[in-house]
Amino acid sequence: MSQKIKELLIRIKSEKPLILNINKYFSLDLIVSGLRSLGAMPITSNAEQEVEELLKLSRAVVINLGELDDDFIKLSSRICRLANELKQPIILDPIGAGATQYRTETAIHFIKEHQISVVRGYPSEIASMLNADLIRSEDGATVNRLAIDNATLLSKQYHMAVVVSGKINTVIDGDQMDSYNFDSELLLKVAGIGSLLSSLIGAFHAVEQDRFTAAATALGNYAVCVATAKNKADGPGSFKSILIDELYLNSYRCIGG
Repeated sequence: MSQKIKELLIRIKSEKPLILNINKYFSLDLIVSGLRSLGAMPITSNAEQEVEELLKLSRAVVINLGELDDDFIKLSSRICRLANELKQPIILDPIGAGATQYRTETAIHFIKEHQISVVRGYPSEIASMLNADLIRSEDGATVNRLAIDNATLLSKQYHMAVVVSGKINTVIDGDQMDSYNFDSELLLKVAGIGSLLSSLIGAFHAVEQDRFTAAATALGNYAVCVATAKNKADGPGSFKSILIDELYLNSYRCIGG
């Protein structure tokens, strides 16, 4: 484990940052369990009446486009405006961008109208946000040269870090790049596993201002936990449970050195 990952894990456990997750109940159990295992404090809300108060308490915001409707988009846009005013980092998970025009236009709207700190998506989602094309999603797709080029262009165009997920997970911010091997078939069988990673990036960004460093250390820590979990698991169900255990155990290993 790198010294920077240890440093940030210790800060997460010590500071217990509140991470505001905005989604419509998509994979909430997995997300909340993962964040709590690190030591962060997750909270979710879709109530217009309380979001301003919650934002003042939060250290990072994660917007998940898993279940969309016009009310959700309106609420999320308001949250993004307020988060930008408070200079809080926003992580956007553009689930399904490229699958329909509605999803694709919504994802593009967020990166055009708000200062998003990190976008995490699969190659097809990233490509669709760049050119508005409808593209069939392939969650397990190889992160090839085209995917890297698309992520780099998107990063430079909107001044944000982009995490491209697949068997190799790559974080790009302008000319900076780092990659981590998540090559596990079990990982791709667990619903919401990408959403979990997006929220974990939010936890690291809550204690690390630099978006590239935050995303890279989150990926590095996750890669360690995934590697151990895939060696212990018998199938997707046990993999999910063991991964949560490893996120918890790994956060304590950093204390002991």
